[in-house]
Amino acid sequence: MEAIAESGLSFIKSWEGFRANKYICAAGYPTIGYGHLISPMEASKYSSTYSMTEPEALALLNHDLARYTKIVDNSVLVPLTPTQRASLISFTFNVGIKAFSSSTLLKKLNKKDYAGAANELTRWCHGGKPPKVIEGLKRRREAEKRMFLSEVKGVTVKLTLLLSRSSIAPLGIGPDYV
Repeated sequence: MEAIAESGLSFIKSWEGFRANKYICAAGYPTIGYGHLISPMEASKYSSTYSMTEPEALALLNHDLARYTKIVDNSVLVPLTPTQRASLISFTFNVGIKAFSSSTLLKKLNKKDYAGAANELTRWCHGGKPPKVIEGLKRRREAEKRMFLSEVKGVTVKLTLLLSRSSIAPLGIGPDYV
């Protein structure tokens, strides 16, 4: 299994943002680092007094992404460009394995409907309880869609995020709960 491209990793880091201390994400789950959901088994390790370093957070993100990368690689049955793959890994990390695996996006993609799959990305902009449109998720899905379509049919579009870190505050939408 090939790791996510560095540009994909940077993309995910920019959207997740780094948080040294445990916080409750918009979906209501304890989170730390770059969007790592704290499992019940990790709760005592990441107490409210624990402060994670950025290198620790990056190592944890890479560990988490290995799982999501494997799911994308095993679920997608059609060829992908590196940026399409990175877009799907980002999406899966954010919405969760169960949601990705049962999504219309994946069904369309595996039928070689790349445009239809890209359009499905923007439907996933709800979070919280009860679910509501979250503007940050809406922007993230648009960016994932642009990334996904950036190399379609031989046309390469340079994807540049013009968002400052402050305008893409960590959303904390957890990968396996939304």
